[in-house]
Amino acid sequence: MSSSQSPPPSDNTKKGSTISRIFSVSDQFANYYFYHQSKTNQIIHFIFVPVIAFSLIMLIFRVDLQHVGIIKNILVDVLGLGAEWCNLATVAFCFLAVYYLILDLIAGALLNAELFAMLVISRHLFLKYSEDPTLYFVIAAVCQVVGWGTQFYGHYLEGKRPALIDNVFQIFIAPLFVLFELLFMLGLRLDLKEIAEKKLKEKNLAATYSKRNKQQ
Repeated sequence: MSSSQSPPPSDNTKKGSTISRIFSVSDQFANYYFYHQSKTNQIIHFIFVPVIAFSLIMLIFRVDLQHVGIIKNILVDVLGLGAEWCNLATVAFCFLAVYYLILDLIAGALLNAELFAMLVISRHLFLKYSEDPTLYFVIAAVCQVVGWGTQFYGHYLEGKRPALIDNVFQIFIAPLFVLFELLFMLGLRLDLKEIAEKKLKEKNLAATYSKRNKQQ
C-alpha cells in the first residue's frame, strides 16, 4: 500500500475489551443490525424471534433442575416457588433478565416482562400436559422448525449468514433487537438508533474494504 492511500476504515464495535462490548447496547445492536439490514429479513425476525423465544422457553422449561441443591434452595425454600419452577428456563431467565437490564434499563424491563409472560404461559402448558406431554413437544418443535426455517430464508434473501454463526452470543440479542425496532417505530430511543446506525455505517465500510482487499 502506498503512503498516498488512505488507511482502512475503522470498525469501532471491535474496539475495547470483549466484556465492555458485550455490555454496550449500541455495539450489540450495531453488530446484530449488520446482519439484518434487509426490510424483509427484519420483518421476518420481528415476527418469528418471539415465536422461537417462546418455544425455546417451553422446551427448556422441562429440563428439571430440582437435583441441583442451590437452585432448589433459592427458588423453593427462599422464594417459595413451586417445584415446577426449578428448571433451566427459570434459571436462564434470571441471568438474562439481569443482562438485559444492564444493557438498557427501560428496554430491558419491557423485554423481561415479555419473557416472564412466556415463562408463565410455559408453566401453564407444562402443568396442563404433564401426564401426556406429546402435544406440548409438538407445539414447541413446530414453532422452532418454522421459526428457524423462515429466519434462514430471510438471511438467504439478504445474502448474509445468520449473526449467530459468527457469534453465538447474538442469539440472546435477537429479542432485544426486535423490541428496539418496535420502540424506534413508536419514535422512542431514537438517540440509540442514531448511535447504532453510525456504528453500522463504520462496520459496512470496514466490511467493504476487507472484501475488496481479499479480491485483489
